[in-house]
Amino acid sequence: MPVIQTQGLAKVHAGPPRVRALGPVDLTVWAGEYLAVLGPSGSGKSTLLSLLGLLDVPSGGDYLLGGVDTGGLAERERTALRGRRIGFVFQDFQLLKHYTASENAALGLLYTRARASQRLSAAQAALDRVGLGAKADALASTLSGGEQQRVAIARALVGEPSILLCDEPTGNLDSATASAVLDQIDELHAQGVTVIVITHDQATAARAERRVILRDGRLFPEASP
Repeated sequence: MPVIQTQGLAKVHAGPPRVRALGPVDLTVWAGEYLAVLGPSGSGKSTLLSLLGLLDVPSGGDYLLGGVDTGGLAERERTALRGRRIGFVFQDFQLLKHYTASENAALGLLYTRARASQRLSAAQAALDRVGLGAKADALASTLSGGEQQRVAIARALVGEPSILLCDEPTGNLDSATASAVLDQIDELHAQGVTVIVITHDQATAARAERRVILRDGRLFPEASP
């Protein structure tokens, strides 16, 4: 079953000058798939991720998320759908340095009805899942880059999303640490999570089952010249 379907998805910045940042893009992602979107800086990768993650509103086209037409949703409904279905992992981790690993992971449930104790319990479980349970009480500022990224993954997973969107998840990591983080993402995919990785790195993209190329805001099959 498709979890993501777009048809003619586009984003245009009114300007001036008027700039087409993305599209039109037709994309289908199946439940449990591992997809890499490969492209250079400025190709529209982050714009695509923002639209797929319901962080931004398209200028045109259709987007179905889990069969739900997102085009007519109010912002409150978009936020609720995003919270139920999607987890995010970003290049710069986006952790609060003066919070513990557990407190950072629990932020993934901040806008739910869960009580604080429930959020911290779920955060501990998510940290255990990524192999950082023993560092739950460590301040984010004391963790290595790889550990911080795993906390970010735990934060993304704490709400048990079915889709994980990763924006250059290894961009700030050395090669050995990056490999360990990608191993973690591989394991999550093996557990049934649908994974979409936005990257410019061929080695990162090679982990995926399917790869597409984003160039000048348009999608092409991997073999496209």
